[in-house]
Amino acid sequence: MSDYPGTYDSELALKTSALQSAGSANGTGIAAGPCGSMPVKLVVIVSVVASGGTLDVHLEDAAADTGYADLDNSTMTQITAVGRYEQLVWLPKKWVRIVSTVGTASVTWEAFLTRP
Repeated sequence: MSDYPGTYDSELALKTSALQSAGSANGTGIAAGPCGSMPVKLVVIVSVVASGGTLDVHLEDAAADTGYADLDNSTMTQITAVGRYEQLVWLPKKWVRIVSTVGTASVTWEAFLTRP
């Protein structure tokens, strides 16, 4: 795992660090919400981007670990470079998962939720 400044809870890991080839993938759901009026921080850490690679991520939520739908205001700006990317999100439902699309070339990345 990466060097996480602050508190890191493995129960809130949305994706462990791994290479993703071009294409789309749905993460495994975790019980992380609801968070009420307090946001949580979505953190994406990208360690390798192959030439021309892009990464698009957003969250989906559900009341149970089934029937996921896009979570409003959770789409991050397209990622094209190595780095740490953060976005505040609100989780109105109990279950959440990450959805990713890698374009053109592979990207190695990970994602987790933490307190802002």
